[in-house]
Amino acid sequence: MSYGLIYTIPFESSKGVAYVIEIEKEDYTGESTELEPDESPIIVTQNDDDFLYTPIRSSSATINVIGSDYLQQLYSTEYRQYRVTLLQGDKVCWCGFIKPELYTQEYADEVFTLSIECVGCFDVLENVDFSVEEKTSRTVWDLLVKMVEETRTRYNEILIPHVYALTEADYNAWNSPMKSLSVADQNWYDEDDESMTCKEVLEEIMKLFGWTATDWGGCMAIVDYDNMDGKYYRHNISDSRISESYEQKAVTVHVIQNIGYDGDNHTLDVMGGYNKVKIVCSNYNISELVPEMDFNNDTEIFEIPDDVVINISGLEKYTTHKMFLTSDKWELIPYDENGNLIEGDIDAYKGRTNELTGAFLAKVCGYSSKRPADGQPFVDEISEYSYDECIQLRKTNDEAYTSVFTGNEPVLRIKSSYAQYQDGIFCIDGELRPIFRKDMAYDPNGYDGPSHETQYIPCSVRIGDKYYNPTEGWTNNICIFNVYTELPDSYNNYTSIINKKTLSMPYPGAKGYVVTIPDEGISGDLEFTIYGNNGDVLIQQPYGWYLKDLSFNFYKQNLNEKDDSEDDRIYENEVNKSYINEADEIELKISTYNEDGACYSKLIKSSGGYLTDDLYCSHVAGNVRLEEMLIKRLVNQYKSSRFRLSQEVCITDIIPFDTITDESQDGKRFVYTGGEMDYQQDTMSIIMLEKE
Repeated sequence: MSYGLIYTIPFESSKGVAYVIEIEKEDYTGESTELEPDESPIIVTQNDDDFLYTPIRSSSATINVIGSDYLQQLYSTEYRQYRVTLLQGDKVCWCGFIKPELYTQEYADEVFTLSIECVGCFDVLENVDFSVEEKTSRTVWDLLVKMVEETRTRYNEILIPHVYALTEADYNAWNSPMKSLSVADQNWYDEDDESMTCKEVLEEIMKLFGWTATDWGGCMAIVDYDNMDGKYYRHNISDSRISESYEQKAVTVHVIQNIGYDGDNHTLDVMGGYNKVKIVCSNYNISELVPEMDFNNDTEIFEIPDDVVINISGLEKYTTHKMFLTSDKWELIPYDENGNLIEGDIDAYKGRTNELTGAFLAKVCGYSSKRPADGQPFVDEISEYSYDECIQLRKTNDEAYTSVFTGNEPVLRIKSSYAQYQDGIFCIDGELRPIFRKDMAYDPNGYDGPSHETQYIPCSVRIGDKYYNPTEGWTNNICIFNVYTELPDSYNNYTSIINKKTLSMPYPGAKGYVVTIPDEGISGDLEFTIYGNNGDVLIQQPYGWYLKDLSFNFYKQNLNEKDDSEDDRIYENEVNKSYINEADEIELKISTYNEDGACYSKLIKSSGGYLTDDLYCSHVAGNVRLEEMLIKRLVNQYKSSRFRLSQEVCITDIIPFDTITDESQDGKRFVYTGGEMDYQQDTMSIIMLEKE
């Protein structure tokens, strides 16, 4: 991505300050054209919001030029195609992008004023999807870096509050927790794999920390309005990339009378207060990890009607009607009749699917047919097909019952993106049924092989670089363990996986083979694998088996009758019930761990485990839970009415986190929250909210 200069608009302010507006086009390499400025060539507006803790205070600008050219080439459908920068020498005063397909001009006159609307760098993120090649986890710092890179800004610095740290010692050493706290990428995708926008991701980061992202006065600033006497990290930005190194920057105090008035439009408003605040943490719980079978939308491979028959006796036979399908949601691993992995298009096997081995999605209907006497036609016991949706696992096509698998060849994998798992267990559950002789399995009346009392599925579970071992716990070496089930009592019955969950295990709803988790938790991407295997595996069913209702779920711990629901977690403040003025509900897509079970939406510490109520905060000189700290901020600000002050002053450099005082408002301090700058007239209107 690169930009080339296509237009310049130089102008001089009423006080003789030289400015130039540069309009760049993405991937442009031609000459630039100078345009004639109008009386007010550019007016920049900070979008005001009376709610102090709004997560993003974006900006916008209007460019006014004179000419006879309609500049129709500025029409665009892409928000980042034309970049606009206001410069005072080498200093960037504002940066944004031309709003696609939106500008206004007079039409009757030969020479007219053309007004071009622009949006700030943060607003452009509303049209950029959060997308990553591989879902893992990202630190809050890396997320912020990605957001700034996606803005394609020309700002040369970003300011970040020095407020939080993992410990008090880290705070004193200026070790930012943003580089030690991460969140799973999956949190930014829904169940249909549709991603949030980058602006939404940035908003969620800001909301949890109680911060506000702004771009104003030539810099990007993340503001903590409660850090009025504190300091900030100052990082340089070069080519939209944030430097790792930083300087310390203190808050500046401005006195309105020292700035100087420029206009007489001054107002003072009294803002209402709130005494009830509600925060809802939208938990993105991890429970069912097995994709749902969708035979309506998956790809059909083949169908076999009524051609798999087992003669039970001269008067009875058993028939199987089945359909096999593949799916993008499942990693089904097929092999040919010799056990060679099929890596290409499986459609080539239509019409000769009996050559396939491995794993397939299947709809199976088994039923009996009987006839009253020899020579009479068979009568089916059903009138409509009733299907079992399952996975068919086939290990041979050989009548000699010889498996094509000679080692631990995987036939099915289920993957889940990076997450932290703790305070719970995994359970493998499902039902198995042997496949019949011509349906790739044994006939209980015709097989004379060894007698075994159990059947089992070989499996492995990996999280990150650790493998589950039933006897040794989680190790660095792959371990394939066996999940057992009793033999079915007849050839057409399913049998459940043996339930290893006991009464003493505090995991409501858990059932099946139990995979335990270390007390300290474990993090990483997850992979559950079923293998074809060889030798004794399912020796009584040498062709394979049907696996129905397979589940691989996470069950959270429930001690002392704690809430075991997976609903959103709600935080509320104590209120005076005789009078309630309720603030708008705040929904968080990132949150801290509060015995919620495994969630993609929780912050994870680099040292291991979830972030809980143990983040150090300089505002209270102790540890806090971020959601409760956010409530405390809101209550302190809005428990009583506050002033809103608007004034017209001479243009000056104000960083959004700076403190402003007015000699006529003795003892009160204000924070800047919005306004408008007319650079040609050297004036600015500023909107300030009173802050304790």
